[in-house]
Amino acid sequence: RTPATATISILQDAIRQGVRVWIGYTDSQGNATSRILEPARMEGGYLTAYDETRAAVHRFALHRITGVSGV
Repeated sequence: RTPATATISILQDAIRQGVRVWIGYTDSQGNATSRILEPARMEGGYLTAYDETRAAVHRFALHRITGVSGV
């Protein structure tokens, strides 16, 4: 699991640089998934990003992101 401060820092860098990231994510039912995202913004505890896995813009709760890395 990526520490929260590192997760936010990596996501902020990806937003600034316009690059994709991989995230590990646990949904509200506790199901773990991994996604490839193009992050757009962070606000109010959420990340808004284009989710390549689902071909749609989606909001992700930051507290449910279990890991993050550059693609």
